[in-house]
Amino acid sequence: PANAAWQRDLSVSLNKLGDLAVAQGDLARALRCFSEAKTIAKRLAASDPANAAWQRDLSVSLNKLGELAVAQGDLAGALRCFSEDKTIAERLAASDPANAEWQRDLSVSLNKIGDLAVAQGDLAGALRCFSEAKNIRERLAASDPANAAWQRDLSVSLNKIGDLAGAQGDLAGALRCFSEAKTIAERLAATDPTNAEWQRDLWVSYWRLADLCEKSQQAAEAQEWWQRAYETLAAMKERGLHVSPQDLDSFEWLRAKVGRE
Repeated sequence: PANAAWQRDLSVSLNKLGDLAVAQGDLARALRCFSEAKTIAKRLAASDPANAAWQRDLSVSLNKLGELAVAQGDLAGALRCFSEDKTIAERLAASDPANAEWQRDLSVSLNKIGDLAVAQGDLAGALRCFSEAKNIRERLAASDPANAAWQRDLSVSLNKIGDLAGAQGDLAGALRCFSEAKTIAERLAATDPTNAEWQRDLWVSYWRLADLCEKSQQAAEAQEWWQRAYETLAAMKERGLHVSPQDLDSFEWLRAKVGRE
């Protein structure tokens, strides 16, 4: 029990078993595994608060439990886990502002709490979280424009704020966010036409803009964006890129929308 490395190995194994249980739909077993892993991680983190790796291990366990709580509809439980995780992420990020991984971890924590706030109808709280996450991601993206993952992170944040603005009737604000996210998506998609995730980001960006234009009574502009969404998704299918069953349904809807039946 005094061997910290073996204790940590056990927590890692438990988390992997928990992930497998989630994939198999056995959420009760997943909860047991994740909880046991968290107990170990918490004990290690408490034994050496200066050990950043152990603090981050605890953060990982809390995230897994939070996501499981969301899947089970326990938003209060999820908030407790994500809030504790955010506290750790804030402490690590503050201890080393140059550590990009820890800064990104904090942005992820903020987005998860923001998503919960949206689900609970706290749009003001969600905006605070999403905006703080976006500020972090803007700094990371600006520090390394060639880092595609950070560029994509920024586009995700922009879309979250855009969705929130649209839900609150701020169509101009939503347009600014969606347009900026679209620019990032176009740039990434152009660099690698075989990357299914980036191609999907692109057609979804066009979809968002089309939907927004329809809400703004801009029928011609909306139709142009629907057309672009259709063409991008059609190109994915032609290249043999992965398209989920749900996205195939969207493709059929788009085909009818642009008159390609």
